Amino acid sequence: GKIIDSYETKAGCGLPIGNLTSQYFANLYLSDIDHFAKEQLQIPVYLRYMDDVIFFGNDKKTLLSQVALLDEKVKTLLVNFKTPVVADTNQGVPFLGYKIRRHRMTLTARSRNRFKRKLSQYHDLLEENTWNDKEYQNHIIPLVAFTQKAYTKSLRRKVIKDIEGQESYARTACFAAAAGTTTPGTAGCRTGTTTRRTTGTTTTASASSFLSLRFQEMDVS
Repeated sequence: GKIIDSYETKAGCGLPIGNLTSQYFANLYLSDIDHFAKEQLQIPVYLRYMDDVIFFGNDKKTLLSQVALLDEKVKTLLVNFKTPVVADTNQGVPFLGYKIRRHRMTLTARSRNRFKRKLSQYHDLLEENTWNDKEYQNHIIPLVAFTQKAYTKSLRRKVIKDIEGQESYARTACFAAAAGTTTPGTAGCRTGTTTRRTTGTTTTASASSFLSLRFQEMDVS
C-alpha cells in the first residue's frame, strides 16, 4: 500500500515510471485484456508492453471492430484507451520508441529528439562539473544502449559532432562510444561501436495494417 500511495499524477491515479512494482501491477491488472484479445477475439498478432498495445490484420474494418470490443472490456476494469491509431505496416510500425520496418528499425521522431536533448543535457552537466565521469557514464550508457537497438550510427555521430564541435574534455570513453568510435582502454564502455540492421520481423510480414493503442492513467486507489 505504501508503494502504491507513494506516487500519483492526480488523486488516486498514476503508476511511477521505472518502479519495478509498476510493471508487475500493469501485467497483473491487464492480463484479462490479453486473454480476451487472444482467446475471445482471436487476434492473431497481438502485443502489449505495459500500457502500449499493438495488433495486426489485413482489414481496417475488422481492426476497428476488434478495438471497439476491447474498449468495452477495458471499461469493466475502470480504465480507458486513448484514441487508437490505424495505419499501414509499409509505413513502419511505431512501438516503444522505435519505428519498425521490414528490413530496418529506426527511432521515432520523439525518440530522436529525446536522445539529442538528453545527450546535450548530460554533456553540459559534465562540462559544468556538476557530474563527474562516473555519474556521466551511468546516465549515458543506457541512453546510448536504447539507440543501439535501431539503425542509428550516423545519427549518433552527427549528434556528437553538433554538441561538441572541437575536441573537449567531454570526449570521454562513453561519449566516443555514443559517436560510434573507440578509445584505447575503454572496453567497458564500448556500447555504441556497432549497429546491426534488423533482418525482418514477423509482425509486419503477415499483415497489411496495424492498430496501436495506449491506456490512459490507471486508477490505483
